[in-house]
Amino acid sequence: MPSIVRCLPLVVLAGLTVSGCAQLERKTDPAATASAAQDDDAYCRKEAGEPGSSPYAECLKVRDEKRAVHATRIERTHRHLSEQMLNGR
Repeated sequence: MPSIVRCLPLVVLAGLTVSGCAQLERKTDPAATASAAQDDDAYCRKEAGEPGSSPYAECLKVRDEKRAVHATRIERTHRHLSEQMLNGR
């Protein structure tokens, strides 16, 4: 029984440390989001024309979808890597 009492703080500390590493949610930087919106606007103005036009709206939609696919791929890769680390592989 005394050895369990001595090991308990170490187990709790290790659990808290690992839980910090297992955070799977990615945080987005507001500045990066604003920069991406400016890049999208500049690109779509150049490639599709004036804001408000149908091709411009389609261009923004396509770029947003591509960004979402890329973000999903990054999240999946991060989650897979985290699971591998937790499973000791």
